[in-house]
Amino acid sequence: AFVDDDDTVHPRYLEYLQQGVQAHPEAEVIIFRMRILNYCDFQELPPLNHSQIVRQNHVGISFAVRRDLMRRERNPMHFHTSDVEDFDFLHRSSKQGAQVWISNCVAYFVRHSAPTENFWKVHYPQNKGNSCSFAKAQIESGQKAC
Repeated sequence: AFVDDDDTVHPRYLEYLQQGVQAHPEAEVIIFRMRILNYCDFQELPPLNHSQIVRQNHVGISFAVRRDLMRRERNPMHFHTSDVEDFDFLHRSSKQGAQVWISNCVAYFVRHSAPTENFWKVHYPQNKGNSCSFAKAQIESGQKAC
């Protein structure tokens, strides 16, 4: 998993990740929703209303990658630094046949700390206690309107 130095993960991130791996042992990448602080406003990516669709500019670093994907002998995956490096990695992985799954839970926080447990209960009912659900991700190339 990747975490930028000014970001944080949900206190139950490892629990959520373990749930995804146990439910989908074939998963090579698991994407979590991320909450971004933009000035005084928050945004979730990928947007919940997009279900399992992952698009450029609607996903970030909020994913974990199975080490084997980076170390495989044939077509190992690498990060290429760019303005869309996270989407690019997911898109290339998917095109090469990687099993990419997405969670309905928000588990990554950009430029701020994880909210309190009470906040979760009120604003994020999809983070139901200790469990998340997972669906096969659809990686769509190109930019599309929301």
